Amino acid sequence: MARDPKQDPYYNPDFSDEINEVTNDFVYKKTGKQTTGDAIIVRPRGGSFDVLLIERKRGPHQGGLALPGGFKEGADKVEDFVAREALEETGLTNKDIKKTIDLPTKKDRFDWDVRFPDGVDVSGKIFIVNENFIPIAGDDAVSAKFVPVEDIVSGKVDIAFLHSEWIYDTSQKLDSNYSGTSELQEIVQKDKKRNINFMKEINKKRAIDKQPLMKVEKINNTNNGFKDPNKNFDAYMLETTDEDIAQWYFEKTGKDWVSDTKTMSESNINKLKNDFKTDVAQDMVANFNDDLALSAREWLNENTTRGVDPTAQMDDTLAALEQSNADMFPEKVDVDFDEDVLDTSGKPRGTKILKALDWLDPVEKAIAGLISSIGLPAAAKAYVTAEAVNWFGNLTFEAAKSKGQADLLQSQILMGQATKDDINKFTETVMSNMQSGIERADKISPSANAYSWIGKMLNR
Repeated sequence: MARDPKQDPYYNPDFSDEINEVTNDFVYKKTGKQTTGDAIIVRPRGGSFDVLLIERKRGPHQGGLALPGGFKEGADKVEDFVAREALEETGLTNKDIKKTIDLPTKKDRFDWDVRFPDGVDVSGKIFIVNENFIPIAGDDAVSAKFVPVEDIVSGKVDIAFLHSEWIYDTSQKLDSNYSGTSELQEIVQKDKKRNINFMKEINKKRAIDKQPLMKVEKINNTNNGFKDPNKNFDAYMLETTDEDIAQWYFEKTGKDWVSDTKTMSESNINKLKNDFKTDVAQDMVANFNDDLALSAREWLNENTTRGVDPTAQMDDTLAALEQSNADMFPEKVDVDFDEDVLDTSGKPRGTKILKALDWLDPVEKAIAGLISSIGLPAAAKAYVTAEAVNWFGNLTFEAAKSKGQADLLQSQILMGQATKDDINKFTETVMSNMQSGIERADKISPSANAYSWIGKMLNR
């Protein structure tokens, strides 16, 4: 039986039906970060493809078109609950499927679903189906139909949530050589801005309902992976509005920005705006590691006490090293083997270092995956452990060499004698020491010894 929005305890006639549909008792009871999944059901067509969309029975985007999907329940596996939603909403069964492709989970997305202030982790799976598959709408779908991707690119069809991003991802995975990917990027950005504007309207009712506000400020405005090399933190902040500051101020103080600032001096208002900018920059540094986050680091170092914090400088060094590694080795070998082989849980700083260094190169990943795939997971784990011990041993040795300089620098900072040049010099020393450790680790690693042994055998 359908819910009557006017019977909901949070119904407010001053707001539209669409806003009331996503700010009700049902939504407010779903607290914390949610896990959702979407099925991208496609039918290749020459150099293009059609994608299956459903008409939504309920909000958000009630009456709009979206991919089939839903919430993860209990101990569901991703492939299970995504396939279940596809069956319930479109009638898709195994006999209709030619091929499936798993897409990487999109983590901590605050721009995806306008109902959940703590964001969502959203998984996606591509289902390539037979040409004669006929969808049958069910569950939360009013109707289900295949839509040519050209209709999405041209703007004839609007897509709910940020499902256009899944369709863009799919265009990259199919063998159809679809030529409209740049136009799909523009659609993703348009949909993202639509979601942000809608969230700002939703926050007006959430504030009245005394509910947590949508965290618009946590949305990383970097084109969702479509890099804009001209983007920097100051340019990003120019795009923020008074509503963004008002939302931040309400979350910090529980007070109304417009009312309070009427009696404030200009200097106090400017100080609050600078505090807002600082919080946004710190959030970017804590949660992201892209060009915009690196620009936010630079702004913090130049405008706050962070610039003379050795711990922060070490974090900057690791972030720069990770970014450098990504630029040097953009292509990764994707090997499927047990995740516990590379389990570094419970070691946040160690994990950060390993990730920054990308400590298994593609060949080493392939070796570990091969050993695991032929039924020797223990051997694979031993191999990876040996590599890890080698890396950590050498890096720990080099870290010890840097400790004296770190102690000296800390003393200088406490006495107010440290300059920015001292900090930069220390960073360069740490980088140099780490590079020495990396070179030594590569030279004496199990893989290097194996390469040497194979070379000797071949020479014989």
